[in-house]
Amino acid sequence: MATHNRIHPSDRVQDPSVCWSHIYTLCDPRDGRPRYVGRTIQRLGNRLQSHTSPKGKNPRVRWVAGLLADGVKPRIELLETVPLEDGPATEEYWTELLRFFGADLLNVGTATQGAWCIVRRVRWTPEIDAMLGRVGDAIIAEELGVTRKAVSYRRAKLGIPASFDKSRMKPPPPKGGWNKVALPPAILARLGTAPDYVLGAEAGVCKTVIARHRRRRGIRPYAEATGNNGQYRPGNYPDQWLIRAQSRGVLFE
Repeated sequence: MATHNRIHPSDRVQDPSVCWSHIYTLCDPRDGRPRYVGRTIQRLGNRLQSHTSPKGKNPRVRWVAGLLADGVKPRIELLETVPLEDGPATEEYWTELLRFFGADLLNVGTATQGAWCIVRRVRWTPEIDAMLGRVGDAIIAEELGVTRKAVSYRRAKLGIPASFDKSRMKPPPPKGGWNKVALPPAILARLGTAPDYVLGAEAGVCKTVIARHRRRRGIRPYAEATGNNGQYRPGNYPDQWLIRAQSRGVLFE
């Protein structure tokens, strides 16, 4: 079971620079038992309203529809408030914990599945708009259950620049193509005298770089110059083949 940095909901006021995710449970109003664990960046009242307008055929939707048919609504309770990036792992934690204590939850799959792939219309609230540009579009899209393109469109419509978190980005590859890669003189002197992949391994580059340098100098490839295209011919077998064959009484021509 994963461990997380727990933050009490009251701390939200103390650190307004952090975006928060609310982990909640839907309880059966008739016996108070938890039946579903979810997460949201919206107010719990708004999230409950979306649950009471069910669409689809998953177990949670059928359960809510049954409650509404009986004239009651599910009760929503806050379990924990954590930083946005900790939301999926914390939701998974609470799902496992409640199931460990015998809760008959209706969650399907894991917290990193399910609603992430759903595309639906979003009710853009001031709380959600305030996160645009502060958090990556992909993270917000995961929380809302929409595509990243939908979040990007909303952010661009409001004139908010995209979030740029350098700490999550890989360094860009070095600039320059094959003609800007300086090969050692010893490698250049051996072009065409050995297979390109062999020279490439020694120089720390791919065989395509070697081949282009070779063609630029008008040097024929090793296979064309020697007639050795990599296939073993009589009298040109590897030593390990000969040793193994002799041990088994087999002779090569």
